[in-house]
Amino acid sequence: QIMLQHRVTMRAMVQDGTAPGYVSGVNGGDCSMKNCSGIANVFSTGRAFLALNKHSGVGFCWGVDGYGGACSGKDFTGITDVFSTGRAFLALNKHSGVGFCWGDDDRGGAC
Repeated sequence: QIMLQHRVTMRAMVQDGTAPGYVSGVNGGDCSMKNCSGIANVFSTGRAFLALNKHSGVGFCWGVDGYGGACSGKDFTGITDVFSTGRAFLALNKHSGVGFCWGDDDRGGAC
């Protein structure tokens, strides 16, 4: 089981890939409809999350868009590291030096 707790939002993912329940929809949203199978890494900002399978390059976000909760169309293939501020994410391939950001442009989402 992987447990993630961030401020007032708490998520738990169990081995079958489900992500049951959530505490606060305001501070991270509901990902109960997401398939978390194969996800080994979960990252967060103040009100958004990124679930990432580094081996397959599959990633998805949920939460408040302006905090990084919208990442559809992003290609996570080859991503080795993820960093976050309170309102933005940076996904980086440390081998190639290529990375991309999303979230609040004024808080690190524009790189």
